[in-house]
Amino acid sequence: TMVKKILESKLKDEKEFLVLLFILVAVILFIIQLKLCSGVYNLLLRSVIAIIFISLYFKAFKSILYSFWSFTFLITLYFLNCISYTWWSWPGIFLVFIMAYFISSPLFYPRVRWWEYDSRYKEDLKVFICGNENEHVGRLTDLRRNAGVIILFRDMEVGKKIDIKIPFHDESFLFKVQIFSKKEYLIGRGISYGVKFIDDSQLVDYKNLKLSWRQELLDKKRLKKLDNFQIF
Repeated sequence: TMVKKILESKLKDEKEFLVLLFILVAVILFIIQLKLCSGVYNLLLRSVIAIIFISLYFKAFKSILYSFWSFTFLITLYFLNCISYTWWSWPGIFLVFIMAYFISSPLFYPRVRWWEYDSRYKEDLKVFICGNENEHVGRLTDLRRNAGVIILFRDMEVGKKIDIKIPFHDESFLFKVQIFSKKEYLIGRGISYGVKFIDDSQLVDYKNLKLSWRQELLDKKRLKKLDNFQIF
């Protein structure tokens, strides 16, 4: 459909922007090698190490692997270490931070804690996908930047607009969202849908839910620390 193509185009534009940032970071890394090398053989060694690092970094970046954040941490440390030797480290750090900010969106990297099985500490909310015939149950695992992540054991198309209901304590929040991206990270864990909240009239409810949920997550973390402390 036309809507699906437009959304895929928007996501493609964001990915192309991120690729451009990545290329600039790689170029700066090689410029720093030229600035710091002490001879031909030293430059060759530095270049080989930089190529291996960038290749692994790009693989994690392209496949949206969580190892991307480990590589981002390492290259940031390297740029910080080189600040006293060349000013090129500053634009490198700046570009890495911009890239990390944009790619940390729920549409690319959702916050999911698969390892938490105790229902008392689970950091997700039950979601009902409202349809004409029946409701489908899913889990909301992330809520940031007017976007969120819903995990479902049901295949839906990118671009589809859906109505969702989120029970939270004594309240029930209704939202209209649009599917922006989808990916199955782990077999048997459901499909992760990156969704955008598209109804501006529901913005107040969105903010209230986000603030209330955030406070509940903090309370759960305190409770877990207290329970772990009592065990020992």
